[in-house]
Amino acid sequence: MRYEPAAEQVIDWTWEREWRMPCVELPFSPNEATVIVPNQDWASALRRSHGAEQDMIVEMYATSFDRQLAELWREPFLWHIAPLQ
Repeated sequence: MRYEPAAEQVIDWTWEREWRMPCVELPFSPNEATVIVPNQDWASALRRSHGAEQDMIVEMYATSFDRQLAELWREPFLWHIAPLQ
């Protein structure tokens, strides 16, 4: 979209623009953001996906260490999720 705030007929689509940061990633911590999902099913799927990923990490470490020690690599799901419905 054109943006010409000084033109004779002002063209200002900033309210409709997509703003981007010139970086590879923009990390957020769980206390800085909320994950918004369409409904509770999506929230449950997100938690299950995290759990499955953590199970895989623990299994990977359990091949080299005692299972109890491998469990130390398990990370809790810390994100706040807000279902829209």
